[in-house]
Amino acid sequence: MGYIKRIIPIILALGLWGTGPDKHVVEEFAGDAQIAGNLRQMGYVALALDSRYEKVHDVLTAKGFYVLIASVWTTCLGGLLWLAPPCSSWVWMSRSSTGRHLHVLGDRAYANVRAQNALVARITYAVVLCIKRGVHWIIEQPSSSVMWDHPRLQAVLGKYKNMTYTATVELGTYNLEARKELRLVGTSPHLRALDGTKMTAEQRMYMNMDEDRKRTAKHWKTADGRPMSRATEDLKPTQSYPLGFGAANAVAFYDEGICDPTQPMQPGLRISSDDDESAGIEDLTASDDDEYLKDLLNGIDMWEGASEGEFAVPLLV
Repeated sequence: MGYIKRIIPIILALGLWGTGPDKHVVEEFAGDAQIAGNLRQMGYVALALDSRYEKVHDVLTAKGFYVLIASVWTTCLGGLLWLAPPCSSWVWMSRSSTGRHLHVLGDRAYANVRAQNALVARITYAVVLCIKRGVHWIIEQPSSSVMWDHPRLQAVLGKYKNMTYTATVELGTYNLEARKELRLVGTSPHLRALDGTKMTAEQRMYMNMDEDRKRTAKHWKTADGRPMSRATEDLKPTQSYPLGFGAANAVAFYDEGICDPTQPMQPGLRISSDDDESAGIEDLTASDDDEYLKDLLNGIDMWEGASEGEFAVPLLV
């Protein structure tokens, strides 16, 4: 069953079919909400979602997945969904422990590996809904992340490659106290204005001279000469965007002129129950599709590894 055929029953059951837009921007996995906050400063109506705010925002819960789908549905035509899913399971530093150095889906004997695989599959549903509704989307990951090779995300990115942009950004340019390179992939053309942002030689020199700069990894060699690395306590603070990056993104989005906050919001494009989104996406079977939504299909409140909490009985789709 295709993405849209899975989503339409949710939209109908939630009573959203005739609902108009009420926002320009949704930032999922928002953290300090630098993206949403700076866009608000530009006059946009922006919603920030994060399980740290409320457990109901956890996409691995039934309600959290519904909140994400409903949020996209009520985003206006030309609006933006910003997704910054957790990277810790996908970056180079953890790939040997997760088994992703052998296969992108990792060692599925571990609950967290299975949970993160499911989370990426679920945000792919939101991406497809954005495409069908005329809402722009962006996914952000550190440059070393292999999340892009998740079969479900990779298939959708391949199918819609002609409408996507990629930007590489060094956050040190925006005063982050560490070198960190991001890869941004999405359909919003304002990514072109962010692409290629790199630290100058002078900025690198001053960062190297700063004894208080954040050192996110420790490197050493074993007795037999094998290189080893591990994260330091400075890594977590770098998960938040610098204020300058949030501001640069907001200005670029505004300057692109595709979504004018001074004009009435227009509803997203219509979708059809006849839309078989899975057509043309190979090697993704119905059983695989069911696996990533097994909690919803089986009437369970949450996927294993989700935030604990009390949730209503989920919809069956």
